[in-house]
Amino acid sequence: LHIPTIYDWADDALTHAVQVCTTRHDLIDINHIYRAQAIFAEHAQTTPYLALHGDLHHGNILRDAHGWCIIDPQGVRGHVAYECTAFLRNPQPQLSQHPDCVGLTIKRIALMSAIIGIPAREIAMWNYAAMVMSAWWCFQADKTIQPMELALVDDFYTVWQTYQEQKP
Repeated sequence: LHIPTIYDWADDALTHAVQVCTTRHDLIDINHIYRAQAIFAEHAQTTPYLALHGDLHHGNILRDAHGWCIIDPQGVRGHVAYECTAFLRNPQPQLSQHPDCVGLTIKRIALMSAIIGIPAREIAMWNYAAMVMSAWWCFQADKTIQPMELALVDDFYTVWQTYQEQKP
């Protein structure tokens, strides 16, 4: 049984994105795609491959009389910080319209980092790379990328750069 990795996902999606966005400049800025590819490529050989849900966000965490339940696992392996990404980019419409999306995302990452013990810089990096891939998946599904998705790509890049500029 082959369980895909986040690197398999990225290779498939981002290779196609480069092919299309090289000539279609109305989609995702090609530099975002190149940076996301570099993040996935850099970590593919050095990351411990852990089992991940792959789409862990508000809508996939339920509670009933018996307790908490996580539904709709994607069944993927990869870096543990990737697990934070779907939660951080959702709910997309409200997040993309927040007057300080960057500041809010930095606060959310700081909380996650403190609770789960993953460096905030890593969470921010994976969040950015995963948002680029998510925006591309939206294009593959709908043949369009919504402005809110592009705004989140830009905002999450700013968040990641904020952490890059800080000393470790």
